[in-house]
Amino acid sequence: MDERIKIAAAVIVLSLVGAFAVSFLTSVPKEKYDELAKNCAQDKADAGQLLDAEKAASRFAAEELRGCEDEKKGAESLIEAKNAEIASLRVDSDALALAREKSDLHEQQKLLLEYYLDAFGLDKVLNNPRLQKIEGQLAVIGDAGLTGLWLEVKGCQTLLGCLNAKDKFTGAINTRMSLYANETVEIVKQG
Repeated sequence: MDERIKIAAAVIVLSLVGAFAVSFLTSVPKEKYDELAKNCAQDKADAGQLLDAEKAASRFAAEELRGCEDEKKGAESLIEAKNAEIASLRVDSDALALAREKSDLHEQQKLLLEYYLDAFGLDKVLNNPRLQKIEGQLAVIGDAGLTGLWLEVKGCQTLLGCLNAKDKFTGAINTRMSLYANETVEIVKQG
């Protein structure tokens, strides 16, 4: 057994010497290790600077995005305000168009009354051109009630019948003129 212990001890010693020799032969010299450590530290520092730059760029982009979002909200508010203003102007425009329509109707009635007075006024001689002006204006107005009253004026046979027909005709014109004038005033007040 002695021999076996000696052989085993020799194998162990040789294994240790071999491991030490392999380790010594494959080990990195101190200068090489220091150089590798220095390069690693430099690479780490460069990567840190690059990371810091990327973080700064990301913060800058986030700030720009917030600025754009604020501008967008401002633009949306402005658009909303302008749309409200446009809607208000449309209401005003519609009211003015209606007021203009009523005013035009008033003016058409007024012109009919002027033609009537030109034909039937004091010291006027009734003639066909004057009657044609009245009938032309009635056609422009297109009011069947006024046209019916006009036909009564044209077809009257007695002095009293003619006076009544003329009063009804001019009264209807004046009533419509007052109505259109009042409607125009109300529309303008509301607008």
